Amino acid sequence: MRSATRTLGAIAGAVLLTGCSLFARPLLPVVPVEGSAFAPVLPAASASVGRVLGTSCTGRPLSGSGFVVGERLVLTAAHVVAGAHQVSLRLSGRAPVLADVVGLDAARDTAMLRTAAVLPVAPLALAGPAVAAPGTEVATLGLPLGESEPGVALTRITSVTDRAVVNDHPLRDLVTVDTALAPGSSGGPAIAPDGRVLGMVVATIGGRGGRDSAATVTLAIDTASLAQSVAQWSPRAPLPAVPCDGDRPAPGPGPAIVLADGAVPEPAHSLWLYGESVSSGRLGAAWGLLTPAAQAREGGRERWAAANGAVAWERLEVASSLRDGDTATVRARLRSAAPGGCADTEAVYRLALVGGVWLLESTSPTGAPTPCG
Repeated sequence: MRSATRTLGAIAGAVLLTGCSLFARPLLPVVPVEGSAFAPVLPAASASVGRVLGTSCTGRPLSGSGFVVGERLVLTAAHVVAGAHQVSLRLSGRAPVLADVVGLDAARDTAMLRTAAVLPVAPLALAGPAVAAPGTEVATLGLPLGESEPGVALTRITSVTDRAVVNDHPLRDLVTVDTALAPGSSGGPAIAPDGRVLGMVVATIGGRGGRDSAATVTLAIDTASLAQSVAQWSPRAPLPAVPCDGDRPAPGPGPAIVLADGAVPEPAHSLWLYGESVSSGRLGAAWGLLTPAAQAREGGRERWAAANGAVAWERLEVASSLRDGDTATVRARLRSAAPGGCADTEAVYRLALVGGVWLLESTSPTGAPTPCG
């Protein structure tokens, strides 16, 4: 868990990144969304908030939230994608897509992604700096702890001038909202009742008595800084991906994915990214999407890579995806190509929620592979 213990200015206490925070639930009472001032804008806003899932050379997956600010542009926190080898985005009710990092500034804890495909949702507009003020009601949106749909917390702003050191970088003019958010919320927006973005969530910190009612509050990057990042990075080409030891030439283009209606999508998102990583030759990154128990059964990364390095996932048809607590079962039909030819295989994939990310635990074919028709 990355954290910072030095602070500046108005805030005292330890700063924790919401992707790594110990706090699992909001500490304020849940406020019903129905009948609130936010009810008319939340469906459209939620559609533009997604799960960012990436791989890294360390083997540890990267995860957080993000929100759409352009036809193919998504803002997220820098610490969500720092060191990423491959990045993907999944919006609610839609299949995941790959994305490139086009801007990253750790000193502002802000990053921007450009997706490979056009995002068919309305971008969220950034409010002017003067709109956010102490006492303003806000709704935070994000996908924490491996959830498949955006969660919403209704709260209020308590400061727009706080300062703190996050990841060894002094941040200023932070928007503080009076609630604690679960891990994985980093990169999600805090919106006003009219749907405009008032800040981007990046960290949690101990609240101040007399000002904050919550024992832990959330810090967000102000919209003036976010607007500067969007203007600066929109025209940019993608940043080079971090190279990893063990990468190989891509055996295939990576799988298309088809999700059946009603399938819980986030476990399937992880399974798809695993196949995408294998197909693109990013074997070290794919290895990190296996649970520790699965890695142990494989007998080590080199042995696993020798068995999987020449396989290309071409199509993943998810028939069902069910979650039961911290485990999930995905039933799917996989079309894959290997030196021996192309085959379709029906299988049950079991995944486990580890550190807020769904990781592949086991694969059980339910029939013999058949040649591709």
